[in-house]
Amino acid sequence: MRKKPSQSSSETSAPAGAKTLVIAEKPSVAADLAKVLKVPKANSDYFENDQWVISSSIGHIVRLKDPEDLDPKWKRWVLKDLPMLPEKFDGTASADILKVVISERNNGDRYKLLKKLLGREDIGTVVNACDAGREGELIFHYIYQLARSRLPVRRLWLTSMTNAAIAHSFEHLLPESTKAGLLGSAISRSQADWLVGMNGSRCGTIRIGGAKREVFSVGRVQTPTLMLIVKREFEIRNFVPKTFWKIEGDFGLTQGNYRGAAQVPGVTDRKEAERFYEEAQARQVAEEARKIGTGTVTDERKPRKESAPRLFDLTTLQREANRRFGFSAKTTLGVAQALYEKHKALTYPRTDSQYLPEDYLPNAKAALQSLEGAHPAGMFAKEALRNGWVDTAGRRVFDNKKVSDHFAIVPTGTVPHGLTDVEQKIYDFVVRRFVAVFFPLAEFEETVRITAVGPHPFRTTGKVLVVAGWRAVWGQEAEAEEDKDKEGSASLPALSAPDGTPAQAKVLGIDVKEDATKPPARYNEASLLGAMENAGKLVDDEALAEAMKERGLGTPATRAATIEELLAKTYIERQGKELVPQGKAFQLHQFLTQTCKNMSFMVEPLLTGEWEYKLKQIEHSESTAPSFITDIKVQVATMLADAAVAAPATELSPQVASPTDGLAILTDGSKYFSQDKVGATDRPKMTIYAEMNGHKITPTEVAELVVKRRIGPFSDFRSMKSGKNFTGYIDLVDPDTIKPRGTEEKIETAPAPSAEGQEAVPVKPPRKTKPKAPSGKLKAVLYFPPREGADGNPDAFDAEWPVLGPCPVSGLPVQHTPTAGYRVCPHKAQEAAAKKTFSLNAEMLKAPISPDDVRKLLHEGKTGLKKFVSNRTKRTFEAFLVADKAKGWWFEFPPRKPRAAKGAPAEKKADEPF
Repeated sequence: MRKKPSQSSSETSAPAGAKTLVIAEKPSVAADLAKVLKVPKANSDYFENDQWVISSSIGHIVRLKDPEDLDPKWKRWVLKDLPMLPEKFDGTASADILKVVISERNNGDRYKLLKKLLGREDIGTVVNACDAGREGELIFHYIYQLARSRLPVRRLWLTSMTNAAIAHSFEHLLPESTKAGLLGSAISRSQADWLVGMNGSRCGTIRIGGAKREVFSVGRVQTPTLMLIVKREFEIRNFVPKTFWKIEGDFGLTQGNYRGAAQVPGVTDRKEAERFYEEAQARQVAEEARKIGTGTVTDERKPRKESAPRLFDLTTLQREANRRFGFSAKTTLGVAQALYEKHKALTYPRTDSQYLPEDYLPNAKAALQSLEGAHPAGMFAKEALRNGWVDTAGRRVFDNKKVSDHFAIVPTGTVPHGLTDVEQKIYDFVVRRFVAVFFPLAEFEETVRITAVGPHPFRTTGKVLVVAGWRAVWGQEAEAEEDKDKEGSASLPALSAPDGTPAQAKVLGIDVKEDATKPPARYNEASLLGAMENAGKLVDDEALAEAMKERGLGTPATRAATIEELLAKTYIERQGKELVPQGKAFQLHQFLTQTCKNMSFMVEPLLTGEWEYKLKQIEHSESTAPSFITDIKVQVATMLADAAVAAPATELSPQVASPTDGLAILTDGSKYFSQDKVGATDRPKMTIYAEMNGHKITPTEVAELVVKRRIGPFSDFRSMKSGKNFTGYIDLVDPDTIKPRGTEEKIETAPAPSAEGQEAVPVKPPRKTKPKAPSGKLKAVLYFPPREGADGNPDAFDAEWPVLGPCPVSGLPVQHTPTAGYRVCPHKAQEAAAKKTFSLNAEMLKAPISPDDVRKLLHEGKTGLKKFVSNRTKRTFEAFLVADKAKGWWFEFPPRKPRAAKGAPAEKKADEPF
């Protein structure tokens, strides 16, 4: 049995109120404070001497109570109990509305420790040493209030973690009242998020989730972020490509050849100037240029200077690590946190600043000195110190006005050892960014070459790195790696005397290429993080946009969690690097913008702008927390006015009798339903939703459905996920026992391999279960007609559909069907007694399969290399489709690159500066 630890001698002997308790936000900060104050460790949880007791929270360990904790009636999720507006949510914090956070990281022991320390008789004062910002105020005061402490409070306000800064701040502790406005804004933000999130999520879940209660959560940051992704998907779906023609000329000089793009007269936009939207005009220009045969060449040279990118804040590090290495925002945050806490190699990562405090200059020099001989960038660090570039960096690096709660992410001076590959990449990334910021500008010479072939100008650009400057730190003296595919990257042959005055270039060839405009790209994590950071630009009101400028949607510390939350709640999914909205996301968008229009403000980042503006006013004592929460409660009540109150039910005209009770069917605008209920619940026995996948069901169709139990076909059904239309029927069935007609026999096919080199897992036969007794309930469901020929009807397969080639299994012709991809006519297969025939969808594992792909597969035995997305891992993989005499087709993976011999140096790649 473990012995109970005895009290320390300093604790038992000190007079009442003689000591000061210091509560930091995290253990590592407590250790730093104890080091400066020379306070020894009393045990694993706190430090103590005759004057100080220093401990810490572990982030947020106290939070607002759940609805059912505040009122038992809120345990049930029902519309009539909305809105939930707790009286004690008034912009102040009290123990009555708080509870301890219990999670995997926190079992409640940390709060118990702090409560015990706050209650010790020898503690006379408590210092709030949590982070210098809104969340730091909230973390401390929630602990303080739940412990019902009455100790006087002082505030330690740190903007730098240097020893000198810590000592200075302890010598100048602030009265609690100096940060009263910041505390009010923190509590207001917390309670407002609860009021909007809890009420909005319950309403959405009840109204959209239906009887299954699939959760549709709504939040001030989460929902506008999701809607950015949904809106982008709508832009992609609604995009109409426009065909254009690009004319490229190949020109020859004495010193070599180069290419140029013909310019549309009068167009100044660089991209549009190369697009000819009339084919006849493009071909005429090309033909005239060929006939002329030579062009007059003029060069315009411009020097260009480029400064080093600013230091990393968390969002920038996450974006660039995603772009450079493919790391998720969550992975980057976790690695940076480990480099901070475990390895002590980086400064605090959860920051939104890209600057250092002005008193950090000696620390920056020390960090650079530590890199000499210990890191590949050490030679550049030595150069920066030798040339005095750190002292002359100025406000581009050191600026107190640009430092908020924390400064930029930089190396600490502790050189880590034993890093994982991922940790090493992030550490190197931060080190090079830190060293490069002190280096001089990179200098380029840009050349714009115009080759005038008669009246037709052809434009070529080139760029040469003249002075490497900061790019030398990244190993880019020769060329800027990230510019290889951009305009200006071409290496131009020089003009010389043999070319004449003015110089003449020979036309070696003219190509006309057809292309089309492209839809906007889907968001990946890097671009979404950038959109969240810059969401204030989407707000028209200048004052609100200014309030959002510093924060955007969420904070650097929470943006990764927001994306992961959207993934966990199946609002979005990863397809390769892309973030793709799922059907659930479109359901929520439709609910917020059409069904409950009073909640439509949740779609835009405007709410965050309004809140940040008002919270700033509270912080500066220009407004009060109680008035803000009062306004929020009014807003929540208005938000739910058309959602939480059920619409009045009316009978159909003409009247239609329900098959469940013989009484008139009612409608509330969103659904048709019977008057009898399921057991003791308030759910009707028969339900027909007024809209199913985009098809609006009319009263006339309801009357027909009640009689026939199936209506259709309708071709205006629309997939929430893909946005494509499809054809189907509507059946009225018992949802517990009756399957829609035509679905009794479902043919299971072996799935494609989930990743390179893996074999398909055999499909297990469905487990036989005892059929349920009829419940008497009726519900309208979608019924999908069988694919062409699947019902054995040869007339369903048109002989005129294009034949692409012979089936590898049966030799029968494979046809291109309008809706079911590529298949053999089942009637012909039956006549030939072919048990297995070729079958392939037009899209498989997110990869489109074209008729040309199938022709190549059937005639040459193999398609080109295609990119697929695994259903299981959601990762992309490359494979060929090959003809298979047993299966019809299968995957063939390209050979892997041979692994390097053990101990051999890894292949070096040029680093990129961003």
